[in-house]
Amino acid sequence: MDDPNDGNGTGPAGLTGPSGQQADDGPGISDAVAGGPPAGEMTTAGLVGGDAVAGGPSAGEWAPGYFGYGQPPAFDQANPASSGSGQAPPVPPAVAPATKPRRAGRLVLLIVLIIAGLGGIVGGGTMLALELTRGATSAEAAVAGSQELVSRWERLTAGTIFPAKVTYLDPDGVKTTASLVGIAPPASCGAAIDPQEASALRHFGCQVVLRATYVDASRTLLITAGIAVMASPSAASEADVNLSGNHYGPGLRVVTFSGTVAEKFGNAQRAFMGYAQTTGPYLFLYAAGYADGRLVSAASGNPEIPTFGAGVLANLETALTQSGSPCKMRDIRC
Repeated sequence: MDDPNDGNGTGPAGLTGPSGQQADDGPGISDAVAGGPPAGEMTTAGLVGGDAVAGGPSAGEWAPGYFGYGQPPAFDQANPASSGSGQAPPVPPAVAPATKPRRAGRLVLLIVLIIAGLGGIVGGGTMLALELTRGATSAEAAVAGSQELVSRWERLTAGTIFPAKVTYLDPDGVKTTASLVGIAPPASCGAAIDPQEASALRHFGCQVVLRATYVDASRTLLITAGIAVMASPSAASEADVNLSGNHYGPGLRVVTFSGTVAEKFGNAQRAFMGYAQTTGPYLFLYAAGYADGRLVSAASGNPEIPTFGAGVLANLETALTQSGSPCKMRDIRC
């Protein structure tokens, strides 16, 4: 084995070829390529990419120690990391294609919103159906009844408000019957009531007056019954108190029907007048007299007249204010 320091071996100063002589600096890269090796000679050009390396062996000389183990480095395609100085640059790792999470998230959100919307529609429809089909509470029925009573006179027919026959008790307690003579068209307070009383009623919101004339069973007594429609129940109560406190009569003007038993019955024959306030916005009035045309003085003391008038008004009050459940009335929803 050669001594590393022996001039005949391969020292750190340089490399020697097979002849034992120190190799001169080889030709440059361009020289090696241009001249090429002589025929039959082996060079290291193929081991170092075809060119001599500066400071290394010259072209055509074999230097087994130059690459370490006497073999040129081989590039391992399968495992680049195992290669020597000739390894290729590392290949960047493959990157998976980017997904689109935002688009997927929006799709999920849209589906959730659609489901929630459908649920809300179904739930709302169910609640509405239950609300529309449920029965009215006592409080709701009472409110509906008060509202309906104010306009009930417009819903009921004239024949319902003024029945063809009414029964009452005479002064002796005997049941008797009065008959309808005729029904007048609705009139204003000023047209149906005397001026002084009409002014007092208009102050409390008198809207219209409904009137009809009845005759008793003996066909000797007549009354014109009137219903003053006030703005509200409280207005009707205040009007009642005002008429009583000022000692006014109702001032109701009678209705005469030609060709009937009431053809001689006029305002001059008004022997007695009365009124009675009832529940709701209605004030009930009457004016009574004789069918034969007798004047007031002749009929003022007859006890049958106030009994007759009160009996007729009681029937009208029942017909107008006690017409059953308001929830069963036409055009009323509870």
